Amino acid sequence: RTIIGCITLSIYLCFVNKRMKFKPNVAIYSRSTIILYILIALCEAVCPLFLIAWGLKHVSGGVAAVLMGSVPIFTVAIEAIVKRNQINGSFISAILIGFIGMVILAFPEIVLGSSSILGVIAILLGALSFASSLILINLLSPEVSAVKHMRNILGCASLLLIIISAATHELVLYYSLQSL
Repeated sequence: RTIIGCITLSIYLCFVNKRMKFKPNVAIYSRSTIILYILIALCEAVCPLFLIAWGLKHVSGGVAAVLMGSVPIFTVAIEAIVKRNQINGSFISAILIGFIGMVILAFPEIVLGSSSILGVIAILLGALSFASSLILINLLSPEVSAVKHMRNILGCASLLLIIISAATHELVLYYSLQSL
């Protein structure tokens, strides 16, 4: 999916690049920007892909959906910490109420044994990773089109996933051809 997304955005940019009103000379390929693209790709696509997929093997779909609802909670909490916003009692209460709500919804299935605690932790870590990517995206240059940024992030994610697949000898193409 990441490769298809990268190719699709690249084709799109070929057609609309001339009409976009962003500065063409902005250096989007500086070392720090490439590192940021890689970090975002890891946090947005690579880590959640593995963590959530593994967690779904051990948790019901309903519990996974509730746990993925933690993304906004994690995002707000991380942003407050990173930006060093004043964290007051009402902020902490709101975060705690959000987490308590998730625990109340997920707890019965964990207690009944239909969902494992490790699966829950994996999905929460995937949600935390995704929330981190949302914070990192804010660090990208606003002078560059969001479409270009996303194309570059998907390109980095594609390369990382290909490397991981090759390293683990589980090439996606092999399994795709076998399923035909």
